[in-house]
Amino acid sequence: MINSPLVLLSLKGLFAYTSGCLVVIEDLHSGTQRHLMGHTEEISTLALQHDGLILASSSGPSDTVASQIRVWNLKDGVCKKVCN
Repeated sequence: MINSPLVLLSLKGLFAYTSGCLVVIEDLHSGTQRHLMGHTEEISTLALQHDGLILASSSGPSDTVASQIRVWNLKDGVCKKVCN
């Protein structure tokens, strides 16, 4: 696993980073972006599975919301699991 607010998938030409409550997946070949949405608090960490197919994002707690981890399938951009 790679843990960081920035993740580069060099073999796939993808660059993942956070912007507030969004995960941005940028295709470095085409210049297009996809946004993974679902967090309600600012994302602090991204963790990438070694094969580059699964990405986990975590957001910290606030006074009214618990910490949250979301597990994403990068192929289709769908959140597969939410842990509070």
